[in-house]
Amino acid sequence: MRLACYLATGALATASMGALAQGWSPQKNVEIVAGSAPGGSNDNTARTMERVLLAHKLVPTTVTVVNRPGGGGSIAYTYVSQRPGDAHYLYIASSGLLSNHIVGASSLSHADFTPIALLYEDHAVFMVPTGSSIRT
Repeated sequence: MRLACYLATGALATASMGALAQGWSPQKNVEIVAGSAPGGSNDNTARTMERVLLAHKLVPTTVTVVNRPGGGGSIAYTYVSQRPGDAHYLYIASSGLLSNHIVGASSLSHADFTPIALLYEDHAVFMVPTGSSIRT
């Protein structure tokens, strides 16, 4: 957990320096939106980010974690996409953003958002039944 906090601190500090250089200075509460219920992986990442932002005074406002679970993250990223241009809403993206678009479950894709920091990498594996003709 301590290592995760250090990594998040480094990533956020780096991202914040770039954001500050671009003039990002929140004027109201910053919402970190997680596409999972409290205790889920995205929620844990969001709460670590919240602690880092507040502990290191990286933003001059309050920070709140908002959970919008369901639909493989689509409820959360739809919530954020309804606030175009408002940098007070940060989404903890997951592979659901891409997979929901690929399978047609959502019209939103990575092109609808601006990534600001890579906090971790999630590996996806595709598998088929043993008897499948697909071998590679």
